[in-house]
Amino acid sequence: MFAGTLGFLFGQEATLVDVHTDTQGLRPDDLEDTLANWDTKHPGKRFPKLLYTIPTGSNPSGASSPESRKLEVLALAHKYNLLVLEDDAYHYLFYGTDKITKRPASYFELEARNGAEAGRVVRFDTMSKVLSAGMRIGLLTAAPALISQITLITACTSVQPNSLAQAVALKYLTRLGHQGFYEHTLRVAQLYKKRRDFFEAAARKHLDGLATWVQPDTGMFLYLRLNLTKDGTDGDSAQLIRETAVRRGVLAVPGVGFSPTKTKSCFVRCSFSLVTEAEADEAIRRLADTIREGRGEI
Repeated sequence: MFAGTLGFLFGQEATLVDVHTDTQGLRPDDLEDTLANWDTKHPGKRFPKLLYTIPTGSNPSGASSPESRKLEVLALAHKYNLLVLEDDAYHYLFYGTDKITKRPASYFELEARNGAEAGRVVRFDTMSKVLSAGMRIGLLTAAPALISQITLITACTSVQPNSLAQAVALKYLTRLGHQGFYEHTLRVAQLYKKRRDFFEAAARKHLDGLATWVQPDTGMFLYLRLNLTKDGTDGDSAQLIRETAVRRGVLAVPGVGFSPTKTKSCFVRCSFSLVTEAEADEAIRRLADTIREGRGEI
């Protein structure tokens, strides 16, 4: 789960329950098991109202959910009266595997396409991934009744997003038009695919036997499961990053930072958004040495 969202929800004192994922994102079977057995698994806790998910290029894992899974999740949301918060920040960075392929349909699109009861999905997009990292402008798509309430809340908190950033985005998007914007996002996606490819090549070169990962099909991260111990136990990536990696000039986000329950993790999230091919090779080489030191091999 995205660390920024976790920070906000912790501040709201929300009760957070994680649902298991795999290489294809959120697992509908685990979601249903959690909801169907709620009183047994979570006695005394209020029944959930919201499901938060990053369906395309999940942050941090990079996993994307196929349409079939999304339809299962939508059916469960209707069955158990959940509002689905669809954080799709990496939708327009989707680059597939070998080439850019058709972008996956969103929960919002699928809800409308399949004639389901409208209004159960709240979709979030962002300009910061496709126009400018410093352009902190988000977009929300939802039922009018929800939008009106959200507008009232934001008017009393943030007042509104930065006016200059909004004006710049409007001018640029108006100039591009719909087709121009779409073509622009394809170019951006190709850029990130190229960086993913050389970053992953460096990982295959230096991390054989030291880490495993799922190849992302969108986004700008590689989520590595580090083999931190010789006996096969998980180990603690947070301790490794704090005590060893920083000393070696390596910075990655430990997996515990994405856990609603703050569970110890052997994962780290590495970003390839800004690195050159040479920098990627050096960074992964240093990470490999960091892991070996943590294992007591050097």
